[in-house]
Amino acid sequence: MVSIEYVGPFGDNSGLAYAANQNLIALRMIKGIQVSSVAHNYSLNENKDALALSDSDKETIVEILSTISPERRTSRPPAIRIFHGIPRDLPLYNSTKDGVYKICYAVWETETWPEEYVRLMNTHCHEAWVPSGFCANGLRKSGFRGHIEEIPHPIKNIDSQTIEKINIRIHGISDNSFVFYNIMGAWQQRKGIDSLFTAYFSEFSKKEDVFLFVKSSPSSDGKIQSYIESLRRAANCGEADYLISSDDMSDEQVALIHARGNCYVSPHAAEGFGIPLFDATSWQNPLIFTDFSAPADFFNLDNSFPVDYFKVPVMQEYKYFDARQSWAKIDTFSLRQAMRYVYENRADAKQKAINAKEKVISELEHEKISEKMLERIKKITQNKERNSQ
Repeated sequence: MVSIEYVGPFGDNSGLAYAANQNLIALRMIKGIQVSSVAHNYSLNENKDALALSDSDKETIVEILSTISPERRTSRPPAIRIFHGIPRDLPLYNSTKDGVYKICYAVWETETWPEEYVRLMNTHCHEAWVPSGFCANGLRKSGFRGHIEEIPHPIKNIDSQTIEKINIRIHGISDNSFVFYNIMGAWQQRKGIDSLFTAYFSEFSKKEDVFLFVKSSPSSDGKIQSYIESLRRAANCGEADYLISSDDMSDEQVALIHARGNCYVSPHAAEGFGIPLFDATSWQNPLIFTDFSAPADFFNLDNSFPVDYFKVPVMQEYKYFDARQSWAKIDTFSLRQAMRYVYENRADAKQKAINAKEKVISELEHEKISEKMLERIKKITQNKERNSQ
């Protein structure tokens, strides 16, 4: 029996943790393998580089993290270890030569990956798993030498009876309102939310039964509200209603947002995958999105509303972003047109949403991703056996 250890940020409400949990569910559906999990709280090292830690620091952190999973302390090294997280933390788990076949499951949002990420991945893992062709192409172009396997995140199938039966009310939103919505983590330039509000305020008035709901993380800056109001004033109209929620929500509560929403809008600068977009289509909601990066690998005019963009240098402040990288800036006028079209042509928008769901479920349901994982694990095992002979 093949033993696999899956290291991931289990136990918090981050998008990374949600993705790791869904991957783990798919992995555990495979018969004939033994899967153990190790919770890795990547925020422990947010302000401290893994490579800058002393050996004693590394041992201390690994000991703390290992107490979460007794399996890791008592069992022999697994045949395969999958580290799902930020590559800077790879040395905490994959620095020893213990005969374990090491996989790094990682994601990145620009067309080139950070040099440090690639160097650490080349040093500490045999191969990489990524959720999209966009990520695979960028990682290969950036110099990763190992095998790259595209393993998308699994998406839950919400059955049509559930969608029809559920009737959600969100405080402050009229039952008659058509709700555009977006679900993001921390408030950041990459999500393009300024473009979303600018388009919304410019296109819709308070007289229309329309609403914009944005879910952000609890850590989002308290100045957001005043910033949004400045966008409203700049639009020189914009009395249409909106709500920004920074409440900490469970997966079940987030699902209720999809249930109440009528159209998901993602004006992102770039996405390595974009789980909320895919989840929205599982709820059979129309999708408007920037026609760039990972979502553009999957969605098109037949099943959604891709919006034009132009390329711009990356200016977001983050250690691993710099102006040599580029991503998209959505065309705000085209975004306005798409939102207006969906609002006024709901039957056509719903048909596209049905098409999108059929594609998502047929390719990304947990069983399908489990099959992809199994196929790759078989090849890894066969190669290991061949090399040991």
